[in-house]
Amino acid sequence: MGASGWSYFVPYQDDIEKAFNELRWDVFRRGDYYVPEAVPSPDIFIPPEFIPDEETRRLLSMDTLPARTPDQLLEQCRYTGTHSIIDIAEIITDYEEDSSGPVLKSDLVDLFGTDKPDRAMVQEKEPDLQTYRGRWFCSYVIVYKDGKPDEIFFTGFSGD
Repeated sequence: MGASGWSYFVPYQDDIEKAFNELRWDVFRRGDYYVPEAVPSPDIFIPPEFIPDEETRRLLSMDTLPARTPDQLLEQCRYTGTHSIIDIAEIITDYEEDSSGPVLKSDLVDLFGTDKPDRAMVQEKEPDLQTYRGRWFCSYVIVYKDGKPDEIFFTGFSGD
């Protein structure tokens, strides 16, 4: 299938990690993600006599139950991903290579001519921001309106 790009605007709040986690839950609740056919259906029944031991039975039942959290869904889709922000387990608020987190201020200035881009600017550069970190990572940008933080833009690409 290949990777899929995804992007989300959420209302601004000071706690970026909280906004990120709320977004993951929102996407999960809406069902706005890809689930591969390889994830067993909850309707599949395997007679207990065909399951060799208790540990295998426990693991099988975990994979066949519908996910109840974004993290459970991520575990069930670990080989293909969900092609959504659910594929990102955590985000940090300081820049580190090989981590999901903010776009560097110097890169914002290079992209937008300012470190306080508005929504139109961010939308125009969405493809550049989506691939800023590479597959299986997320970047975020604080979006400004009238000189004040207004939204948080989360973007990335994931999935196989």
